[in-house]
Amino acid sequence: INTRFDGMLAERLPDAETFAQFSTEFELIRQSYLQGETAQALRQIMALADIANRYIDEHKPWVLAKDPTNQGRLKAILYTLLEALRFTAVLISPFMPGTAAKMMEQLGIDNRADRNFESLRSWGGLKAGSTLKRGESLFPRVEIRSEAAGPEVVKTEAPPIKPEISIDD
Repeated sequence: INTRFDGMLAERLPDAETFAQFSTEFELIRQSYLQGETAQALRQIMALADIANRYIDEHKPWVLAKDPTNQGRLKAILYTLLEALRFTAVLISPFMPGTAAKMMEQLGIDNRADRNFESLRSWGGLKAGSTLKRGESLFPRVEIRSEAAGPEVVKTEAPPIKPEISIDD
């Protein structure tokens, strides 16, 4: 978005299917919060993030970005992903208030009313023409070594072996 669209958000672009998924998950998460089931709420928030990850994999915005004729579709996909981040930021705020605040700041969400659960009842909470703010990576990628590679072995030279002594010595 910063590279292709000067950091500016597109108009609200509805994605009814994704919003329906997020609305369903949001209600389940809200119920978990209300019932004091915080561990369940966290699992459901992670499931919501998985929906967004699948959306990225299915729509491949990095491929669309290579073709100038796909700019409208690219804007719609990126807007949907940013809305998914907005949902995630609001939902994780009770667990990770600092991280959620940084996410909302980077998304350009300044209004406190846009930072509560009630704001998640509708899609399109990110205002058209808002500018994203660059910031630090909040969830850096973690590289996991495969077990097949095994642990890193550091070779050192062994000291020379001393001659054996006998009991008579």
